[in-house]
Amino acid sequence: MEVQIISQEIIKPSAPTPHHLRTYKLSGKDQIAALAYVPVILFYSPTNEMSSKNSDYLKKAFSETLTLFYPFAGRIKDVLFIDCNDDGATYIEAHVTCNMFVILQQPDIHQLEQLLPCKPDENLDELSTRVMLAVQVNYFDCGGIAVSVSISHRVADGSSLVSFTISFNYFNHQLYLTTTQSSPSPSLPSLLLFFIIIFFSTTIYYYYFIMHYFFLHC
Repeated sequence: MEVQIISQEIIKPSAPTPHHLRTYKLSGKDQIAALAYVPVILFYSPTNEMSSKNSDYLKKAFSETLTLFYPFAGRIKDVLFIDCNDDGATYIEAHVTCNMFVILQQPDIHQLEQLLPCKPDENLDELSTRVMLAVQVNYFDCGGIAVSVSISHRVADGSSLVSFTISFNYFNHQLYLTTTQSSPSPSLPSLLLFFIIIFFSTTIYYYYFIMHYFFLHC
């Protein structure tokens, strides 16, 4: 499997963070949390509705979601605070020369890591310059898509990551409905095949799979 980066950019919130919310204090637990990224990967089935506009939907949805989760677009300051300065989060698009179903049939942690915008154990020593959040949209040869989201464990846990992902998908869906005249359908494929969360703890990886068997008709 080969992953080729198509584009990479910083996406900023669609609206500026109010001045009184510009400083977000980290809890004591967050201040001592592991210096690692918590990732999630969502696999979507192939669809005939994919087009170049899908990229625009995703970028706009990402920007809208960052407005609600404004600390994720900031940078850690003095280990104790997040400077909610709207510097933005990383957005990557990549092409994967592989059939998505091959990966799903025989999941391999090293292949899954290639679909992530950053590795779970990536060096976070320079916290002040590191993004809190990164997204990578992977387009497979078969037409399937894997959207991976990674967030610094210093600012969020798995629950927060899932909340962000749900909101991201919602805004993407709404943008599609407001810009098309077709029957209601999200710009991302509606058939979510796998939902994968990869937790990193020291040198051990734990990954969990939730399969929706009734979607495996394609």
